[in-house]
Amino acid sequence: MNERCVDERKATQAAAYFLGKTKRHHIPDYIILAKLMYFADRQALLDLGHTITKGQHYSLEEGPIVSEVNDLLRGGEHPNRYKSTGPWTEHISCTHIDGVRLLKDPGTDMLGKHEIEVLEAVYEKHGWKNKEQIEQTAHDLPEHLPPKEKDGCKEITYTWLLHAAGINRAAAIKIVTDNEIKDSVRSLFASTK
Repeated sequence: MNERCVDERKATQAAAYFLGKTKRHHIPDYIILAKLMYFADRQALLDLGHTITKGQHYSLEEGPIVSEVNDLLRGGEHPNRYKSTGPWTEHISCTHIDGVRLLKDPGTDMLGKHEIEVLEAVYEKHGWKNKEQIEQTAHDLPEHLPPKEKDGCKEITYTWLLHAAGINRAAAIKIVTDNEIKDSVRSLFASTK
């Protein structure tokens, strides 16, 4: 499979959508938003055949995550972590003391109607959960396989996620292949601008 690259503008808009649903546009613990973002990517892949963020998915001891979103939420201080190219830090603040807060609404122009429907469905199903409940939900997902070593991670490929969710292997491979073709075409058009 080709390497995916997070779409930070879409990830920012999706995170802002969740934050906009909360009281005072604030989530007290970054893990809650990290899990909501993973659930949204997962549901979009199952329903729409593509993820919202285009990020890398990993299974950690504390459950599945979108790696780049997790890095953004944790501050990206580590040299190997994804660092914001601008949209995230302009619109979202995250600290260990204050949690995650929406600074400025980035809008939803990068999100399609069906992606917004996925975000809404995920928020309705999980947005009310506290940290322990949302972590338990993440741990119960069939694709969650804790890494063998502490502080390790295990990649969750699109094919594995689809297969673990009950889609047969041949159909999962077709969805992944179609997704890769669309990503290649998008990259080609982006490079000609």
